[in-house]
Amino acid sequence: MTRYRWFDFKTRLSLSDLAGRLRDGPYTDEKGGGFILDQVRSDFIVASYVERVTRIEEVTDPFGRSQRYERTEYDLQRFRVLDHGSTIEMVSPSRSSNTLITRLLEATDFDVTVAPISIDPMDWWSRFSRLMSVQGVLDRVEVRNLLVGEGALAQIKVEGGGDVAEVLRRMVDLEIVTFDKVRVRFPLKSGWALMTANAAVEIKSASEVELLGGLRKSLRASGPDA
Repeated sequence: MTRYRWFDFKTRLSLSDLAGRLRDGPYTDEKGGGFILDQVRSDFIVASYVERVTRIEEVTDPFGRSQRYERTEYDLQRFRVLDHGSTIEMVSPSRSSNTLITRLLEATDFDVTVAPISIDPMDWWSRFSRLMSVQGVLDRVEVRNLLVGEGALAQIKVEGGGDVAEVLRRMVDLEIVTFDKVRVRFPLKSGWALMTANAAVEIKSASEVELLGGLRKSLRASGPDA
């Protein structure tokens, strides 16, 4: 299973200029951090930010004696700048994501802004389905702002073996609730994709590369400015 999340990415730099800035900040042992540039194309960049992290750990033996030792790890945050530089995709975003953004700001002399994307995951799925001509079953839906009484709102999760969106549709007006997550199972391609309102997706499928391409293309049309 792999998780992806997309953010708005704005810069006055061209992709080739941005790639040059990343090349100028490669990983070195002296710095303990830096960029690795994997691919540069006319409409996207694939790269990683690597950071060496040294942690001090303490172990106590059965006799109460403590011993401290250093452990070195390397945090890797893979990313892709897409759509001619208007979107950044983070692969399995982790604690290194904030460090990546900081280093991007430094590398570009602060000529970069990165902002979260908010979308309707149900709308995202509908656009993806039409674009890719993919059949899927919504077997998990999470919604909020469901009015259950005067001044009372609920957040619910509906999960099952069939189309739970249809079940939910018979219970409430889907136009007045806010979708947080939808999970789609793909009977023909096997596996599933969990799409969320913060423009993230978890994919578990043998067809991950194909599905990811469609998710990227359909994401932008799902945004608030569409």
